[in-house]
Amino acid sequence: MSDDVPNPYRWPEDGSPVALDDLLLPITEAITFAYVMERRYRDQDIPWDSFEISENAHWPSIKESFRAANLEYAEEDQGRDALDHIIIAAIMLGIEQGQRIAHTGLEYRAMKIMADTNSGMLREISAKAKEQGPFEKGAMAYRMGTPITANPYPAGSHDRADWALAWECARSSEAARKNEVSTS
Repeated sequence: MSDDVPNPYRWPEDGSPVALDDLLLPITEAITFAYVMERRYRDQDIPWDSFEISENAHWPSIKESFRAANLEYAEEDQGRDALDHIIIAAIMLGIEQGQRIAHTGLEYRAMKIMADTNSGMLREISAKAKEQGPFEKGAMAYRMGTPITANPYPAGSHDRADWALAWECARSSEAARKNEVSTS
């Protein structure tokens, strides 16, 4: 697409997600542009004995959506072929992986620190800071007025990145709290 042609595929400015079909179409267009493919084995299920999506996904399991009868129905009723369903499976697995990362990774820890701090548990966090890792220490450093340039961890290390992320999260949390107070 040239720069002077408007791109219809843009994330909403409000940060909201887009419909699955809006994600599916440009990916399908790119694949069909780059490859010539022909659907084979229409009367057979697509074999799938791998990762599944959570039951909270509001979508049938990948194995179920790859059943021959379901693929036939989807193509006739919804205009989605097997390639669409394979791409949907990839998107859904990406979403599942992202949710798992968010619940166990740095983002989860950042949200927990913000929630703990906002609910008045700062003293408890301070007492635990000595025994906790760089992420928790970064949040505490912000609360104690330490500048981000005082990050004690080596450049390029995961610890340095964790410390800086927590410092920024604590700063954002405080700014949001101040904004709430000034608007109420």
